[in-house]
Amino acid sequence: MASKMIRQSKEEKFIEHAQVVFEDFQEKYNKEDKEIIEYSKLLNEYKKLNKRFNKILQMTDNMGKNMIVNNENLKSSVDYTIKTAREKIITNLADHRKTKNILAKTMLDKKHKDETLKKELEQAYKKINELESTLEHTALKTFENESTLEINLPKYKQFSYEELFNQETKKSSHDSEVLYLAKLSIDNFNDIKIEIEKEGNIRTFLRGVTKYLDNLLNNSCIVYHTEEDVFYLIFCNLSLNEIEEKIDITNIHRNLNNTTITFSIGISQYSFHEDTFFSLNEKLDLANKEASS
Repeated sequence: MASKMIRQSKEEKFIEHAQVVFEDFQEKYNKEDKEIIEYSKLLNEYKKLNKRFNKILQMTDNMGKNMIVNNENLKSSVDYTIKTAREKIITNLADHRKTKNILAKTMLDKKHKDETLKKELEQAYKKINELESTLEHTALKTFENESTLEINLPKYKQFSYEELFNQETKKSSHDSEVLYLAKLSIDNFNDIKIEIEKEGNIRTFLRGVTKYLDNLLNNSCIVYHTEEDVFYLIFCNLSLNEIEEKIDITNIHRNLNNTTITFSIGISQYSFHEDTFFSLNEKLDLANKEASS
């Protein structure tokens, strides 16, 4: 009876260990996975063998020791049950160790891949940040260049409109010459600005207008841009008729896509004894307003 209890305890220990292994598998795989299904079959088969083995033990106890020794078939059946059960559980445990090793290696490989991917992502984000910074810097630089683009001609960029006015009035007064000034504004400027800024920069356009006026007027006057669509023309040593002819040429319509560009130009003569810089500009504002109406 003592021998039976020891033998049963050992088999139960195998089953208990196999059950732990099975539960371990269930944590690592889905119930439908091949490993779970096969292991479940093995465990059930071993339980059946163990049950058969216990049944034979019970029969042995009932028949007595001599009966099992003398009955070769029964002895063979008992040996087969014990041998088969142990081989199954040993093979099963070996497979489990192999599976655990493979699983451990897979998890290690996955961890390595995750770490590699994490490093690659960090490098990618770093590169993206660098590119964003470069783009922002380039955009800012472009904006600064465009926003500070010099509209006036290089020969006048060191002067203000008032400085050029004072310079020319002194020169004309000394030479007893007649001095005319004109205020030029671009008609429908807001519409033109919207059209241009769809693809370009308004300051580039205004710089082009400055060059166009200077070339068209054949350097016969000072062309100076002050604000938005406003230019001042200071005519030197020209009669009123000559100035009006040049203005007529200047005001030939030009097309920009679907927009026609025209100018409103008001002219006023500077009176050396009566006018000041401010009074003359008031007259120019009035003349420009009349020209645009």
